[in-house]
Amino acid sequence: MKYEGGFTLIELVMVVAILGLVGIAIVPRFNAAGTNVSVVARQIQSDIRYTQEIAMSKFKAKSVTFTPDQGDYSLSPSDPTDPPATRLRMPTKSGVSIESTSNGSSSITVTFNSLGEPTAGAGGWVRLSGGGLTKTVSVEARTGRAIIQ
Repeated sequence: MKYEGGFTLIELVMVVAILGLVGIAIVPRFNAAGTNVSVVARQIQSDIRYTQEIAMSKFKAKSVTFTPDQGDYSLSPSDPTDPPATRLRMPTKSGVSIESTSNGSSSITVTFNSLGEPTAGAGGWVRLSGGGLTKTVSVEARTGRAIIQ
């Protein structure tokens, strides 16, 4: 009888046990709350950029308003003939909230003119928190570019 190479049952059990131990060591280090804060910060950064692009494409001023301790924010038209404000919700199960804004407890509104230049709220920021972690989305004063810190 010729011996064919392969793994024994003991070798396979040992590999599975080692992988299980490695998994136990790695899983607690994965911070879902931190990932959620980063995802929501990128979403808000994209929505600020979207508001700026809509203002340029429609040749009308557009605004985005953030209010602390709410699970949503709004994209508002500056022209009364436009459709009503669009409310955007942060993911409900993310556990992320708007902790504060650059002007304290009141809301902050960033408005872009038809050229995409910030006319109000520029230089402001929105701080997000969740799971003990924070991210700040700030809007540059001259360009209106949103930056995550």
